[in-house]
Amino acid sequence: MSSFVTRTKPQSEDAKLSRTIARSLATSGYVSLCSVNVSVHEGFVTLEGHLPTYYLKQIAQSIVMQHQYAGFLRNNIEII
Repeated sequence: MSSFVTRTKPQSEDAKLSRTIARSLATSGYVSLCSVNVSVHEGFVTLEGHLPTYYLKQIAQSIVMQHQYAGFLRNNIEII
């Protein structure tokens, strides 16, 4: 009897992580974080967009790092 193991493609894992992080940012209680763009490629998370304060940039970063499968983070958010 043989058994087959189904593996999730990395792209779909990346997409799932991206959606999960975006949802966490949107439900953080900080309205400005809803505008942050999240992309994930092979576990590497990139945040992009504009926020009004450095504090919010750090909050966004903290939220991402709470996710177990987030590897490295590139925080490209600009302060305006």
